[in-house]
Amino acid sequence: NEKIYDNYKHFFGNLTIKNIETLYQKVCERLEPNHALLTRAILVKRLLDIAQDSTIDMPLEKLDKSGTDFFSVFVRNIIEREANEKWLDRVGQGEFISPLLTVEEHCELLSSVALTMWGSKVEYLTNDHLELAIELFNEDMRKNSHQIQQIQKRILGHALLVLSQSAANAVQFDHDEFRLFFLGEGIAQQIRLMDKRAKADIWGVFRRGILPLQAQQALIRAISRNNKLNRLQVVQFFLDVATMDVQASYTQHNCSDVVIHMLSELECDGLEVKNMAFGSDALRDKKLSGINFIDCYFPSSSLELTNINKCKFINCNFDKLSLFNSTTIEQVKLDNCKVESLELKDQDYQLWMPSDIQAQLQKIGFSAPIPETSESTSGSDPELDQNLRDMDKILRYFMRSTHIGENVILIKLGHRGKEFIEYSLPKLIDYGVLEEIDNRGGTNQRRFRLGISLRIIHEAITLAKGSFENFLEHITNHSDTQSS
Repeated sequence: NEKIYDNYKHFFGNLTIKNIETLYQKVCERLEPNHALLTRAILVKRLLDIAQDSTIDMPLEKLDKSGTDFFSVFVRNIIEREANEKWLDRVGQGEFISPLLTVEEHCELLSSVALTMWGSKVEYLTNDHLELAIELFNEDMRKNSHQIQQIQKRILGHALLVLSQSAANAVQFDHDEFRLFFLGEGIAQQIRLMDKRAKADIWGVFRRGILPLQAQQALIRAISRNNKLNRLQVVQFFLDVATMDVQASYTQHNCSDVVIHMLSELECDGLEVKNMAFGSDALRDKKLSGINFIDCYFPSSSLELTNINKCKFINCNFDKLSLFNSTTIEQVKLDNCKVESLELKDQDYQLWMPSDIQAQLQKIGFSAPIPETSESTSGSDPELDQNLRDMDKILRYFMRSTHIGENVILIKLGHRGKEFIEYSLPKLIDYGVLEEIDNRGGTNQRRFRLGISLRIIHEAITLAKGSFENFLEHITNHSDTQSS
């Protein structure tokens, strides 16, 4: 903290602020010493800009009560200063002075600038595109010609915009964090009516690319801040937008990211989420209740700090689920779902066999119908023979490393290590499961890497019914299929 404070004084001590030590202490008292307002130079600079011209107590009190939404409160403080002290319009013969734009209108103007940048896939706007952003802003604001001329003149000197170093006669946001914030704010503004035009507008924005995380967070916080919007209705709005594009599109990607965040801690009472392809770790730290996921795809996802209650997953595919001691599952039904692998993170253990995965899922609270197959009716699943069990232990090592040495094999398998190296290892090399690579270390031990993907290996383990020889046969069949 002393180092942060020393930097604080070094960079900003020459500003005309009385008792900068007191200012620093007030920030620390209301916020944390490692808060962004003390550690991010651009935010410190803006905070001190406010402190130079006004008392700092009121902004800090607002920030203290803002929680995770501190950035929007902070930005509004900057804009309040801009609107009330700089963007002033003289009416008549200069007898009456009033703000040219309200704080909300300033936010909408900057949101229009951020949306125009996003649509053009650039982080700056030339003068021509800047005029376009102002025109889009004026479609809703209905300013007169005098006011528009004033906006065009003053926007180049806006507190949150600077001349761009990337192009001549162009402006950009003073920091990318401001651009992404107003991009999220702008998308939230487009949603307000939730009509057909709003859906078309959001589709036009979402299809341009993957929305950065900071913009997503700004969007979700702006929606939560708007008391006129029903969160459940907004979720349904995004689900409708998702149907306007194919599953592998940017639109689907953005809608799924926003929806899964908005569903957390929301009582849904049977809401149906269909045909969505979610991103990695979509379920981590989520609190989901009363949701029916139908025909959805989940890639690898951690369930750390996850609480899923009274939900159904129907015809869903999971590449991998990672369970933790903090995972809570209550009254969750899996119907015709496929979980490719299950990792018990706190035990450093991974399951690939469908029967093992199902047993573990049921143990922690999932309910799933037992498949009506010959294996399930035989009374018990086939046990892995010792050679296949040894190989499964070695394969887990490749979840954390790209190659393995003989010494590690001996450590992992203990007394079984020598037999594995003499019997199983040569066969795995012959069948292309493992490949020997150059040893660049200081010992004479051999080193190996995977010769085929883990997905193919896991499929072969599943089909092997516990037999190492059957496993090798399925590897051969897959190789023959690939070559033909």
